[in-house]
Amino acid sequence: MPLIEFEDIVREIDSVDLLVLERKRWFTSAHKIAKRFAWHTPIALNLGVEEIVVKGKYDLLFAIVGHPSDLLILKGVKGWRDCAKVKICLVMRFG
Repeated sequence: MPLIEFEDIVREIDSVDLLVLERKRWFTSAHKIAKRFAWHTPIALNLGVEEIVVKGKYDLLFAIVGHPSDLLILKGVKGWRDCAKVKICLVMRFG
Protein backbone atom coordinates (compact mmCIF):
# COMPACT_ATOMS: atom_id res chain seq x y z
CA MET A 1 0.00 0.00 0.00
CA PRO A 2 1.76 3.16 -1.16
CA LEU A 3 -0.24 5.49 1.11
CA ILE A 4 0.72 3.57 4.23
CA GLU A 5 4.38 3.88 3.24
CA PHE A 6 3.86 7.60 2.61
CA GLU A 7 2.31 8.05 6.05
CA ASP A 8 5.20 6.18 7.68
CA ILE A 9 7.80 8.34 5.93
CA VAL A 10 6.07 11.58 6.87
CA ARG A 11 5.80 10.45 10.49
CA GLU A 12 9.53 9.70 10.56
CA ILE A 13 10.63 13.08 9.22
CA ASP A 14 8.18 15.40 10.97
CA SER A 15 5.71 15.71 13.81
CA VAL A 16 2.34 14.40 12.56
CA ASP A 17 -1.14 13.98 14.00
CA LEU A 18 -2.92 11.39 11.86
CA LEU A 19 -6.71 11.59 11.88
CA VAL A 20 -8.64 8.49 10.89
CA LEU A 21 -12.41 8.67 10.72
CA GLU A 22 -14.29 5.59 11.85
CA ARG A 23 -17.23 4.38 9.78
CA LYS A 24 -20.60 4.20 11.46
CA ARG A 25 -22.71 1.09 11.12
CA TRP A 26 -24.81 2.66 8.36
CA PHE A 27 -21.86 4.05 6.38
CA THR A 28 -22.73 2.37 3.06
CA SER A 29 -26.27 3.77 2.94
CA ALA A 30 -25.27 7.20 4.27
CA HIS A 31 -22.44 7.39 1.76
CA LYS A 32 -24.79 6.78 -1.17
CA ILE A 33 -27.35 9.32 0.07
CA ALA A 34 -24.73 11.99 0.82
CA LYS A 35 -23.17 11.62 -2.65
CA ARG A 36 -26.58 11.97 -4.34
CA PHE A 37 -27.44 15.07 -2.32
CA ALA A 38 -24.06 16.63 -3.12
CA TRP A 39 -24.41 15.87 -6.82
CA HIS A 40 -27.92 17.33 -7.19
CA THR A 41 -28.06 20.04 -4.50
CA PRO A 42 -25.71 22.43 -2.68
CA ILE A 43 -26.22 20.34 0.49
CA ALA A 44 -23.25 18.41 1.91
CA LEU A 45 -24.11 15.66 4.38
CA ASN A 46 -21.90 13.58 6.63
CA LEU A 47 -20.93 10.37 4.81
CA GLY A 48 -21.65 8.23 7.84
CA VAL A 49 -18.46 8.63 9.84
CA GLU A 50 -17.91 9.42 13.49
CA GLU A 51 -17.28 13.14 13.92
CA ILE A 52 -13.97 14.26 15.35
CA VAL A 53 -12.78 17.68 16.43
CA VAL A 54 -9.41 19.04 15.35
CA LYS A 55 -7.70 20.57 18.37
CA GLY A 56 -4.73 22.83 17.99
CA LYS A 57 -3.21 24.86 15.20
CA TYR A 58 -1.12 23.36 12.42
CA ASP A 59 1.04 24.59 9.59
CA LEU A 60 -0.49 22.11 7.13
CA LEU A 61 -3.63 20.03 6.72
CA PHE A 62 -3.01 17.31 4.14
CA ALA A 63 -6.06 15.25 3.16
CA ILE A 64 -5.88 12.19 0.92
CA VAL A 65 -9.06 10.89 -0.69
CA GLY A 66 -9.75 8.22 -3.29
CA HIS A 67 -12.35 10.13 -5.30
CA PRO A 68 -13.55 13.75 -5.46
CA SER A 69 -16.85 12.75 -3.84
CA ASP A 70 -14.87 11.51 -0.83
CA LEU A 71 -14.16 15.14 0.04
CA LEU A 72 -17.55 14.96 1.76
CA ILE A 73 -15.69 13.08 4.49
CA LEU A 74 -14.46 16.47 5.73
CA LYS A 75 -18.00 17.02 7.06
CA GLY A 76 -16.96 14.63 9.83
CA VAL A 77 -13.96 16.76 10.84
CA LYS A 78 -15.05 19.73 12.93
CA GLY A 79 -12.73 22.72 12.75
CA TRP A 80 -10.75 21.63 9.69
CA ARG A 81 -11.15 24.99 7.95
CA ASP A 82 -9.55 26.93 10.80
CA CYS A 83 -6.95 24.45 12.04
CA ALA A 84 -4.21 25.07 9.49
CA LYS A 85 -2.61 27.89 7.55
CA VAL A 86 -2.32 25.76 4.41
CA LYS A 87 -4.70 23.03 3.27
CA ILE A 88 -3.80 20.49 0.57
CA CYS A 89 -5.90 17.68 -0.81
CA LEU A 90 -4.55 14.79 -2.86
CA VAL A 91 -7.17 12.95 -4.91
CA MET A 92 -5.94 9.43 -5.70
CA ARG A 93 -8.54 8.35 -8.22
CA PHE A 94 -8.21 4.65 -8.96
CA GLY A 95 -10.11 2.84 -11.70
